[in-house]
Amino acid sequence: MTYDDIVGQVRQFQTSWKGIGQLQKCYSSSRFISISLRESGKSTYLIFGRGKGFEGLWLSEKQIPSVIRKKDRFLEYLRKHLGGARLLGIEVDQLDRIIYIKYQKFGRECIFGVFYKGRQLLFANKYYSQKLDTMKILCSCDPKFNPDSIVEAFDSVGRTKQEKLERNKCCTQIVELLEEEIEEGVDPVKDKRSKNFINRKYKNIKDDLEKNKEWVKLRDYIEKNSDFDLLPKKTKICGFKINFQEKSNFKRRDELYNKVKKLKRGEAILSERLKEVKGQLIPEKQEPLEKSKLDVIEPLWGKGKKENEIKKTHDSSGFYIVDYPGFKMGVGTTAHGNDQLRKNWGKKEDWWFHLDGQTSAHIIVKTDVLDEGLFKLVGKELIRVGGLQTSEVNLIYTQVKNLKGIAKSPGSVNFKKEKRLRVYLNEN
Repeated sequence: MTYDDIVGQVRQFQTSWKGIGQLQKCYSSSRFISISLRESGKSTYLIFGRGKGFEGLWLSEKQIPSVIRKKDRFLEYLRKHLGGARLLGIEVDQLDRIIYIKYQKFGRECIFGVFYKGRQLLFANKYYSQKLDTMKILCSCDPKFNPDSIVEAFDSVGRTKQEKLERNKCCTQIVELLEEEIEEGVDPVKDKRSKNFINRKYKNIKDDLEKNKEWVKLRDYIEKNSDFDLLPKKTKICGFKINFQEKSNFKRRDELYNKVKKLKRGEAILSERLKEVKGQLIPEKQEPLEKSKLDVIEPLWGKGKKENEIKKTHDSSGFYIVDYPGFKMGVGTTAHGNDQLRKNWGKKEDWWFHLDGQTSAHIIVKTDVLDEGLFKLVGKELIRVGGLQTSEVNLIYTQVKNLKGIAKSPGSVNFKKEKRLRVYLNEN
């Protein structure tokens, strides 16, 4: 999209938006990011291109199809900061192809900026840090840069006035672009298990729905009869199995009315599920699809993790620090070093890692984002330090504030609120 295309899309959104809305789920494909906006009675999906020929903003009534969904640290970052936030507005920069998403989180007004510089996506985020109790700005092109505003961050990477270009009235619709991504990235598979599963699921839900609709007959039966105390404890009424818990007529009547209420609620739930599954039905002539094989288009985020940019610092207390671009990792090499790492270097909000169910070094990482790449890096470091020969590990991790040292047992801790994850180190 040109600058004028983006201006037109934002104006279209501003015209239809009522000024109230909650940003909810974020999903991503290899080429697009989608953020769902829930307004009163409807959902709108704000879809942003990831760059490399896919730049711009689209408004959609449908979410990105599950078959092409991908995860990366950019998606996790968006989920952390924009998920659950209140939308305050969307604007376009006065000069360049920059979209500003104004949102409110933790009671503070924040701004997330998406900048399409040529074919590259850059972003900057002014957000509230609970840990530091202050507003911060992250500039993706240089995470160590501390600008006074998002505009200053984008000025530093070449924000300029765009030439006046006529708006593309035939701008490709997002539905067509997503269909192209499916065609290019997803191959048909030979087995029909996926198709059979969905079709069978649709039939089962439909059968259950038809059965639940019979609650009307049960209600009519209750209104026409008044001798429920004469019925056996276990009986069948209008096709529904009833197991009475009470003996008196009036209490049994209440039990039957509660059954009717449950069936009515079930009818509404099943109707929604039937609509959802109906959209997933695969035509007889079409084979089911597998996940997309396209690579995710990454935004410009830092300068890359080159070997000459990684600094390793040893400490005489039995641990060492590895300074990666964007985060730091501390690794204990002795039992005493594990304790010193936790007490003297780790902070409450940092993340602690250990091999699950076996002896290993302790690792603490200072970061705001946990992603697959970080888990693999931690797993490889634990294997290297422990001298193990394996291509997969079971990690256990929690925040440092959930750890407590064990008296007279160096290097040992009790922990809570832990999470476990199996990591395959050689899998692409």
